[in-house]
Amino acid sequence: MPPEDLAADGKAGQPSYSQEINVINTENYGALYSLVDDLAEVLSENAKLKQEIWTQTDQISTSLIANYQGLIPAEDESRFKYGNLQPIDKTQLESSSPKTRRIQELRLENQQLAELLISRKKYNQALRDTVDDSEDNFLQILEALSQKCIELNKQQLEDQKRYSEQILIKKQQMHAKFLQLAEMDEKVKQLYSLFHQLRTYLDENVDLQIAHRS
Repeated sequence: MPPEDLAADGKAGQPSYSQEINVINTENYGALYSLVDDLAEVLSENAKLKQEIWTQTDQISTSLIANYQGLIPAEDESRFKYGNLQPIDKTQLESSSPKTRRIQELRLENQQLAELLISRKKYNQALRDTVDDSEDNFLQILEALSQKCIELNKQQLEDQKRYSEQILIKKQQMHAKFLQLAEMDEKVKQLYSLFHQLRTYLDENVDLQIAHRS
């Protein structure tokens, strides 16, 4: 991908992921935690990619410096003026001595390598910026996911608390009903005892009256 495309992608803005996170099924905690793990892995890969970019840039710079110093005489001023070098006219190369042509060719080659290095640095910088922006986006996603997990857990705890309170109320109501039934049962027993005593008394009196009459 060209550097300008990378830069454009990297600076497309910082999207908000809150709405996207809200569509996650509140019961599907496994998928939510799996997504967090995937994002963490991407962040780790991005960190490795940035380190590789820095390493490649250092290797290119070191290689160019070593090659150029090995080919160009120490007194050649072009070693210190990469940006000021101008393309060598082909007619000048043909009219010069072999040594001069060689120096001029190396100057031209050095200029091209210097331009390549600049282009590569720009590309690497754009790539690093893109990776940084991607990390920022991933961190936003992780933060949104973490907040969603907290909200889900909080809601779950609140639901469990409310459910426990309702169960406690039902248990208290059932206990109160049980006490009422027990009290009614005791009253029924007392009434039955009184009724039994009354019946016994009446039966005895009736028997006595019958005995007197006979």
